[in-house]
Amino acid sequence: HLTEMQRENERLRRLVNAVPRTASQVVTAEVLGNMPDPFTRRLRINLGSDDGLLVGMPVIAADGVVGQVSRVVRKSAEVNLLTDHRQQLSVFVARTGEHYVLGGNGSDLTNLLFVLPGADLKEGDTLLTSGLDHVFPRNILAGTVRSVSHQPGETYARVEVAMPDYEDAQFVTVILVDPNPTAELDASDKKDTSLRRRRER
Repeated sequence: HLTEMQRENERLRRLVNAVPRTASQVVTAEVLGNMPDPFTRRLRINLGSDDGLLVGMPVIAADGVVGQVSRVVRKSAEVNLLTDHRQQLSVFVARTGEHYVLGGNGSDLTNLLFVLPGADLKEGDTLLTSGLDHVFPRNILAGTVRSVSHQPGETYARVEVAMPDYEDAQFVTVILVDPNPTAELDASDKKDTSLRRRRER
């Protein structure tokens, strides 16, 4: 029992150390298990709307990115893993600084999207969050390049990425940020467009 408590404390310590300093508000949740759905990649956690969670908030573990909150009820929430086919994330290569989009494909791996043949990518390259989406803080581990290949005639190279190891994670951190940071700008743009149309009439 003492050994298990020590392991749990170590996991929590690593999780606390993984939280970026720029993240001002966070909550730590316990992982309740994976969702039994063959078409999606999700897990369930023990925090919900009562704890301030909103759909779209980023979720990380001690070893890196986990995914985003996809469904919230009062006392629990579901998290879409980055490997889910609906997930995409802005990342950059630590070695070169080049930016790419990382996308899930429903398997245990993810892929870099729209990579041109000849791009400076190598097996073992580390991918970090770019922060450009204003949801995930910058410099969180998002994956490691596992293979780079290109078939003649194909427009883009195929880049497979191995995810951070969070399969045995008992705890994750939800970063309490605005999951839709451009909403006000979008609303303002729509209002301006509507006013212009009225004037044109």
